[in-house]
Amino acid sequence: MKIAFIEPTIANVEPLGIAYLTQILLNDGHTVAYFELPRKDLIKRLKKFNPDVLAYSVTTGKHRLCRELNILLRKEIKAISLFGGPHCTFYPEFIESSPLIDGICRGEGEFAVSELLKKIENGEDYTKTNNWWLRVNGKIYKNPVRNKIEDLDVLPFPNRDIIYAENMELRKTPIKRIMASRGCPFNCSYCFNKPYNSLYAGKGNVNHHRSSSNIIEELKIIKKKYPFTFLKIVDDTFGLNMDYEEFAKLYQKEIDTMLSELLQDIGGSISDLFGDKWDNDDPLARDVMNQNLLAWFGFEETATHLM
Repeated sequence: MKIAFIEPTIANVEPLGIAYLTQILLNDGHTVAYFELPRKDLIKRLKKFNPDVLAYSVTTGKHRLCRELNILLRKEIKAISLFGGPHCTFYPEFIESSPLIDGICRGEGEFAVSELLKKIENGEDYTKTNNWWLRVNGKIYKNPVRNKIEDLDVLPFPNRDIIYAENMELRKTPIKRIMASRGCPFNCSYCFNKPYNSLYAGKGNVNHHRSSSNIIEELKIIKKKYPFTFLKIVDDTFGLNMDYEEFAKLYQKEIDTMLSELLQDIGGSISDLFGDKWDNDDPLARDVMNQNLLAWFGFEETATHLM
């Protein structure tokens, strides 16, 4: 099948979710392309690609734009329309807002989209595919989420080339983003992780971390293929279950020395940053909260007393 991922704006950061899904689908034998709306001749290029699936990764606030764009594209292109991302995870009833939304994916999408498209391609009944709310012959089928992906190392590395083919500026930037872990065990009332953990209650551990060697292998590919001087880790709780010494040594050997020196210096206290032993009087902990270091890791500065 041919899958076209559609982004209604010019992305200013790498859409890692789409990049992960792309490589999963390529491994399944599908053909995948990525398109950004403001680029020239979008509809003409889409028609030439002739997709079987129009796919959208949707955040709240962008959901209406994606829906209206889908309505426009479906007038020109015969395809099914699948939506996923944060908005769909928490507001799956979004499927009811347009008869041209054929499917809503909730939660982790890698294995969910792989299973769905295999069933569609093979002519099988797909109405009971976990993670999906599906519109079939006018009826909406609502399915629960599957278990969480326990071993993140089984996922292929995100396909950045498919993104850079449409957005060369993202390739040129020396800032590259990776995901090293998923999940957060804290229960902050203002954060999406609280309802997300409720959605996945009984479906696996809250937090999962990639192995150090797996992370380094991805970084080696990035370093070899693209401009790369600044690493941004986009995790909710980076390092929660991490062997800092192992990661520091591998990073120093394979990638760079700066991060390894930082980790060796602060390793004894950085774990406290994410655990229940946070100590505001610990000078090393205060050093970790330094804005420059937070920016290096890609953390968000937070008021710890609100957690």
